[in-house]
Amino acid sequence: MVLQAHKAKPNEPPFGDCAALRAWRERCPELRALWDDSVDVTEWQGVTLGEAGGADEGRVVGPSEYCSPPTSSNALL
Repeated sequence: MVLQAHKAKPNEPPFGDCAALRAWRERCPELRALWDDSVDVTEWQGVTLGEAGGADEGRVVGPSEYCSPPTSSNALL
């Protein structure tokens, strides 16, 4: 399965970490229950993004205690 592009929210780029998190949410029932698709990724419980203006702006900078990433790159395909 190939991931489809996701419509970004106003404060999110349509690619990169936010798009990957939205794709991950779409594939995982537990994340759909935890993360509301109608709000920005920045507001999702357990998601920490880099600060505006910093080197990691818009990037996921911290793991969540609520979920762990897929164990392989094929998990999202």
